[in-house]
Amino acid sequence: MKNVVSSLQEDLTKQKLITETITEENLKIRKEVEELKDMLSILMGVNSPKPEKLRELAKDKKKIVEEARKHGLVTKVNRN
Repeated sequence: MKNVVSSLQEDLTKQKLITETITEENLKIRKEVEELKDMLSILMGVNSPKPEKLRELAKDKKKIVEEARKHGLVTKVNRN
């Protein structure tokens, strides 16, 4: 019985560490996505880039959103 309890405690400790690590990484990714969205808004609003640049930025935003979705950070796209 002691061995079972010890094994379960060990498993729980490992799972807790994994969960905490994933949570930290998700928070970092979320912050990076928000910063990139802010940068994109600034670039599109202030600099009035040429149409080619806008298309390039739009592709990058799609890539960013796709990556965020992979990590569960985005559930729908805000089209503002």
